[in-house]
Amino acid sequence: MRNTNQTTMSNRHGRAEDIVKRTLAEAIVERLETRHPEYGIVSVVSVDISSDHSYADVGVRSTDATDELVKTLTHDASEYRKVLAKSLPMRRVPVLRFHDHSLAKSPDDIYALLDRVSRESLPADETA
Repeated sequence: MRNTNQTTMSNRHGRAEDIVKRTLAEAIVERLETRHPEYGIVSVVSVDISSDHSYADVGVRSTDATDELVKTLTHDASEYRKVLAKSLPMRRVPVLRFHDHSLAKSPDDIYALLDRVSRESLPADETA
C-alpha cells in the first residue's frame, strides 16, 4: 500500500512534467516556426524530471533533421528555461537536456522495427 504523502508527491511530480511538456511544446513550436522551418513538424514527446527537480530530460522528434534540432534546442536551452520560470509553480527550474526521441532514423530502421514486431506477435510454434 502506498503512503498518502508519496502519492501526493508523485501526483505533483507528474503535474510538473505535464506543465513542462506543454509549455515547452508551445515555446519550441513558436520559436522554430519562424527561425528554423527546415525542421518540419516538431514534437515534444516526453519529459522526465529528476526527483530533485534539477534536470529535465526532454525527448523531441522532428519530421526532418532531428540531430540538428537537438543541437539547436540545446543551444537555446537557457531561453526555454526562462519561459518555464514564468509558468512553473516551482522554486527550482530544471536544467533542460534535449534528446532525440525518434523511433526510426531510416527506412531500414522502420523495416527492422516492423520485422521485430511481427516476430514478437506470432505464437512460439509459428516462428519455427
